[in-house]
Amino acid sequence: FVPALIFGVALGNVLQGVPFDIDRTLRATYTGGLLGLLNPFALLCGLASVAMLVVHGASWLVVKIEHGHVMNRAAKFGQIAALLVIVFYAAAGIWLAMAGMGYRIVTDIDPNGVANPLRKEVVLEAGAWLTNYGKYPWMILAPALGFIGS
Repeated sequence: FVPALIFGVALGNVLQGVPFDIDRTLRATYTGGLLGLLNPFALLCGLASVAMLVVHGASWLVVKIEHGHVMNRAAKFGQIAALLVIVFYAAAGIWLAMAGMGYRIVTDIDPNGVANPLRKEVVLEAGAWLTNYGKYPWMILAPALGFIGS
């Protein structure tokens, strides 16, 4: 339970961004606290991760056990967990789309220049996660496959 939850919390923090500072030697230093990592969005991602692993485990039991009480219970738990995955996945997607936690690079990217993060400017923008769907409409298949997979 705990590793799956922490993995989802880590993924949620990666999606929304964590506070860090870059010094003049280009070393990134985390400037937040431990409790700041346990925010509501990250915990939602953690619950989605736990639900996905319950579906995975229940599906494995249903395949390996051909009949019996344990197989029936695993199938029932798997169906409930699959519904929870869909709910958590949709809630996280709506949260990402509506909240102001999308990041966008606003400076020009010089392909011939040195890869230096100090020469880039990144802004927090509401709905920035959805800009790729406008540019590349076929990318809507990724979240659609997430729903279908559940």
